[in-house]
Amino acid sequence: MAEDGRAERQAPRSVRILLVGGTGEDALSLRETLSRSVSMTVEIAHGHRLASALDHPDTKAADLVVLDVCGIPEGIDVLTQLRLRLPRLPVVVIGDRDDEVFATRALRMGARAYLRRAELNTRLLVTTVGSALESHRTILQLNATRERARHLASHDQLTGLPNRTLFRERLERAMALARRNRTRLAVLYLDLDGFKAINDSLGHAVGDGLLRGIARQLTDCLGESDSAARLGGDEFCVLLGDLSEDNDAALVAGKILYAIGKPLQMNPSQSTHASIGIAMFPKDATEPE
Repeated sequence: MAEDGRAERQAPRSVRILLVGGTGEDALSLRETLSRSVSMTVEIAHGHRLASALDHPDTKAADLVVLDVCGIPEGIDVLTQLRLRLPRLPVVVIGDRDDEVFATRALRMGARAYLRRAELNTRLLVTTVGSALESHRTILQLNATRERARHLASHDQLTGLPNRTLFRERLERAMALARRNRTRLAVLYLDLDGFKAINDSLGHAVGDGLLRGIARQLTDCLGESDSAARLGGDEFCVLLGDLSEDNDAALVAGKILYAIGKPLQMNPSQSTHASIGIAMFPKDATEPE
């Protein structure tokens, strides 16, 4: 805190803006107006047309796009192309029309804000750019939070593997595909032998580390079309899809048993073993359970 009781001002944020359309003078005017901001320092990259803007070396590092549609033949329609090419960036549209319908259309097409050209040299530009950046940051944070929530609902928190629910969904989809294509698939059910003794003798932290190690070993043993899951405790399942022969599943099971039978890194004098059961589709069962 400062001596007068007010919170210390944060350092200005460095912001890279890509100006699409307009002239070199417009880029200079944009930089001059935004230089009044106390919360950000601004660098401007400029392209007269969308194609030249996309080819600009600073485009990949841009934080925001200012789209000046006044001198662009495609007008507001270029916003659609821009959103397709740079979907991660917020866009502020500049136009010469004081028209609510036109402004609303720009917002519906994905712009964060709409300003008239006459407002470019005013404080409104600074607040609009700042607001667009902040709202975009908030949306990204909300999306990340939702994605984490979805991941936690469908994955085991200890190992990161799919949980029972997600494994069931993948199995149902794989069985439907195998039924349609008349192909084989297998489910391997894996249970660690003597896992309780490891927990009791070495502690739960070592046991958790072992489970994470087993998860990595399982993943390393599988192909791109295969999937492993932790059902709970020391129980794992593996889905093997599109098998050429029934014996292919036994070969993978042997590979897994060899991998997890190596001595424990945390205690080389001990090793862990597992039992694996195999069920084939459609030979052994035609339903997920």
